[in-house]
Amino acid sequence: MSGTKSSDRYFTIGLVAAWYSSNIGVLLLNKYLLSNYGFRYPIFLTMCHMTACSLLSYIAIAWMKMVPMQTIRSRVQFMKISALSLIFCASVVSGNVSLKYLPVSFNQAIGATTPFFTAVFAYLMTLKREAWLTYITLIPVVTGVIIASGGEPSFHMFGFVMCVGATAARALKSVVQGILLSSEGEKLNSMNLLLYMAPIAVVLLLPVTLFMEENVVGIALALAREDIRIIWLLVFNSALAYFVNLTNFLVTKHTSALTLQVLGNAKGAVAVVVSILIFKNPVSITGMLGYSLTVFGVILYSEAKKRRILSTRRLYETLNEELAETPYDPPETNRKVSIKSELQSLLPNLDSLNPQISSLKIRDAALCCAALASALESTTKHLSWVPMSLSTLALSVFLELSDTYCGGNDNCSLEVADSELDLRGLKNEKKLVIKLIPEVLPFLKGKIKESAIDTSNEDGGILAASASVPVAYAILAASQFRWLVTQVDSPHLGKLSPLVIPCGLTALDHWSPEVKGQGMISFVHLAKTVNAAEIGGYTDVVLDACCQNVACEDEIWHDLVQMSVLLVTLTQRSNPRSLWFEKLLSEMLSHLEREPRNKQRRTAWLIHIEPMFSALGLILVAHFRRLFPLFFKWMHADDDDTILMVLERITTILRLTWIRNTPHVERLVDELVILYRDAAMKIAREDIRSHIFQVLTIIRQSKSSQFHTTWVKYKDDPDLAALQPSLTEGDAAMVQIPVLHPLKLHACYNISQVAEQPFPSANNSLSPLHELIQILETMETSITSCAHRTLLSGISSQQYPPSLASQRSVSQSFSSKSSKASSLFGESLRFAPKSSIKLSKAKNSSLEEFLTKATPDKGLIRLMTCMGEALRTIAFKVRTASCGGTACVNSFGDEQLAVDMLANKLLFEALQYSHFCKYACSEEVPELQDMGGPVEGGFSVAFDPLDGSSIVDTNFTVGTIFGVWPGDKLTGVTGADQVAAAMGIFGPRTTYVLALKDCPGTHEFLLLDEGKWQHVKDTTSIGEGKMFSPGNLRATTDNPDYAKLIDYYVREKYTLRYTGGMVPDVNQIIVKEKGIFTNVLSPSAKAKLRLLFEVAPLGFLIEKAGGYSSDGKQSVLDKVIRELDERTQVAYGSKNEIIRFEETLYGSSRLKAAAQPVGATA
Repeated sequence: MSGTKSSDRYFTIGLVAAWYSSNIGVLLLNKYLLSNYGFRYPIFLTMCHMTACSLLSYIAIAWMKMVPMQTIRSRVQFMKISALSLIFCASVVSGNVSLKYLPVSFNQAIGATTPFFTAVFAYLMTLKREAWLTYITLIPVVTGVIIASGGEPSFHMFGFVMCVGATAARALKSVVQGILLSSEGEKLNSMNLLLYMAPIAVVLLLPVTLFMEENVVGIALALAREDIRIIWLLVFNSALAYFVNLTNFLVTKHTSALTLQVLGNAKGAVAVVVSILIFKNPVSITGMLGYSLTVFGVILYSEAKKRRILSTRRLYETLNEELAETPYDPPETNRKVSIKSELQSLLPNLDSLNPQISSLKIRDAALCCAALASALESTTKHLSWVPMSLSTLALSVFLELSDTYCGGNDNCSLEVADSELDLRGLKNEKKLVIKLIPEVLPFLKGKIKESAIDTSNEDGGILAASASVPVAYAILAASQFRWLVTQVDSPHLGKLSPLVIPCGLTALDHWSPEVKGQGMISFVHLAKTVNAAEIGGYTDVVLDACCQNVACEDEIWHDLVQMSVLLVTLTQRSNPRSLWFEKLLSEMLSHLEREPRNKQRRTAWLIHIEPMFSALGLILVAHFRRLFPLFFKWMHADDDDTILMVLERITTILRLTWIRNTPHVERLVDELVILYRDAAMKIAREDIRSHIFQVLTIIRQSKSSQFHTTWVKYKDDPDLAALQPSLTEGDAAMVQIPVLHPLKLHACYNISQVAEQPFPSANNSLSPLHELIQILETMETSITSCAHRTLLSGISSQQYPPSLASQRSVSQSFSSKSSKASSLFGESLRFAPKSSIKLSKAKNSSLEEFLTKATPDKGLIRLMTCMGEALRTIAFKVRTASCGGTACVNSFGDEQLAVDMLANKLLFEALQYSHFCKYACSEEVPELQDMGGPVEGGFSVAFDPLDGSSIVDTNFTVGTIFGVWPGDKLTGVTGADQVAAAMGIFGPRTTYVLALKDCPGTHEFLLLDEGKWQHVKDTTSIGEGKMFSPGNLRATTDNPDYAKLIDYYVREKYTLRYTGGMVPDVNQIIVKEKGIFTNVLSPSAKAKLRLLFEVAPLGFLIEKAGGYSSDGKQSVLDKVIRELDERTQVAYGSKNEIIRFEETLYGSSRLKAAAQPVGATA
């Protein structure tokens, strides 16, 4: 071992000696040729150097394989190298010219100012700033050159200018090289760069040589005839010029850039001494003093750079020590996982910190700093142990790392996703984050995904309970992701969107609220920073993720609402009729309606919803019947902040949509009066009463007739005495408020941007507001179609007279019949599709209203409601699925769940969210999963998440089936033990068909455009009719009785209605109230329908609807479920059809008292 170290030491010493020899040798030889020998052709000499570098570089790389050959990848890269070659030529030629006139000692003194010119060019071209101490060290460098110039006996102005120019060109080349060849794909090592620059330099120098040094070749040959040594001197000098670059590369490779810099400073001093000894040029004391001062400044400059790196090392080690000494108290649920150990593993003990450190170590150190710094703004328990002092120290380390590794000139641009990011002018910490993102985000995305997907699960399901990696690691990765993304601003974040969005979506798709929350904060920053075009093709995927997460936990609902509102308004602002506005608003309103007293949710929604209101404009009228009931509840909340925000949102809505009469006006005035009285006991009473007065004033001016009709009953109320003068006097007391001018009405009827104009008095001509109302009455159909995509019926075509005598005529102009039949603001919008014909029979009740009346069990009500929410989401996913039932790939290339697996995931989440489900299992996961609900008063649910998923890609109707049993048992029970069963049907319409044990009939609910379930039909009897749906027809080949039954249906001219999906085939029996469905086994075609997941729940629905079920011998509801995966044959239909089925297959029927056969047996 010691022998190896000794040989390595000698090899390094030899390399340094070779580097010194070649550097000083070529310098002295150039001086000898150009000054002493009399060969006064510096350009030709430089061309000889470049020719030798071209040949020897090719031999070293292509033949000797000293370094791998790097190829030029594009014409642009070639042009950049050509530009560098031009600067390189200028530098070498100027240096050689200066040697004709200046001694080597003075030449070296001027050359020592290279750091000064580098700092100047770096600041001018990249705005890069060094530390103030570094700039101070450059003062003696420049001062020394000035002193040396004054005391130089052989001073020559032209030579001085050329030498300064050569020094500046060297510095310019290093800066320009960092700018032009900064991307990873274009970077070349010094040997390959010389390989390409040298031939280009020869081509550039050849015409210049022939023009400026005429007949130089002939002169050189003439000199050779007199003294053959000139040829050998030129050849040796040219080869030595190449070995300068080769030894420079090898010394850097086997030592470090810092060592090379220190050796370079010493080399200059050695070159000066050797040149004085050889050429014996006169040296003055002043010149030596100036040169010494310059060298001293260069040494100080190197020391300042070194101290900066050592300072970073000390800070880095301090962080490591502080992290090790910090007490670690993990959450109870993750005692076996150590986030602290994970972070410590990212901070290895480094032997040295220098710019050559591997990018992997930089990445790990940056990730550790990001995690610790994110703890400052994180609420997760997994980072709660990080003290503020440690987070602050991590930020300091990150800043030092960025200054050390992004302080050079090779960080000016970065290629990401076919676009180039200009990093000039950015602070180093921003540069480091941007450079890390392309490498780090895919890594973090994988970390997040690991704890969400159980790779050992053959079914490919995503379940929190089966995660193979602890969720703590996903939370850590999400926190790092959020911190990195929030450090990047415009326009760079927009260019990085193709990397940021997929990682953010992975976080949103995770089951952990803490992971979701970090993803939401990242999207909030993204929406505030980028423009819609930069989100581009990810728009639908991102907005769908917002919809999917509306049901998230309370603690992250604030971030969810802010994210959703910002993203939808950013991407859909130009199209207020977009389905995404309606989808998101309906989803949020549904959750608020279920929990109207949830202060955390309502506050978050009221704070952030304003931009969506402004973007929707007049389209808001479609949501009035859901918005105002919530506002009326919240107006009387306990906290003043909620009340003030509600009044502000009402003001916004009135200003945007005060076009038509609305039945909410009277109720709104009444609620405002109650609130005005109650405000006397509130702390913010003055602000509340001021807002109430503003709202009442707007109502009075825009809906005068309705307002006065309501207000008249309060004219003698003493509590309202302060309001009476302003709200009962004439128009003179009215304030000016924004009025919507018809010319401002866009094609989409978004009138959120309006001009302020005064409301006219009764004697004025037709006002802009009245003109708009007049226009809107004739356009009523279009507006409502815009809001609901349906048509109004019974629209009044009455026209306004040329002028209006009073405001009252505005409301009176509508015919009573028209206003009752269709009101933009009304609660009974009777302009639905055909199904609305049956609405009156079902009393138009909502799902919640029906369940409340049908059963007193609040747990069952919540469970059925939550399942309805899941069915709404599944319907949307089925409608927008771009895949079949096996796999999907989204727009950014990530493998997604099949539709049935996604439905499976959503239903499990809904059951867990209901808090009343103890156990659940599905056809996809046929094992009991603990949902956390109680045993007493709780339920167990079995479901088929998407029956018919194999025909999704053919656009056939598919559906979801589930049954609900009391308690915690799903085996040893029968179908008759069910307390409820239901199916969701996803076809041209989306319906929710359910039956409850204590409620007669089977009931159908239609999913309306605004996202609510409305009761449209109840079925209590299934009669006779010739319609059949024969499943498993392969069984007819070896089951002659089944074949006989099918022949009977055909012979008797039954109508065939079979889709291949069990849900639509059974549903048609309930809807049409007739028919039969069969699925029979045979020796070769075994039973495949599962008793628990499909047969028993559908049997419950059929028998509650007045029909019958059978497995050939008994009702399927009487069969005991012995195994979760037990299978059976089945038939559903009317009584006579089931009798025929049983008699044909088994000779007798339990339903027929007489022995007389019917149907196929007759």
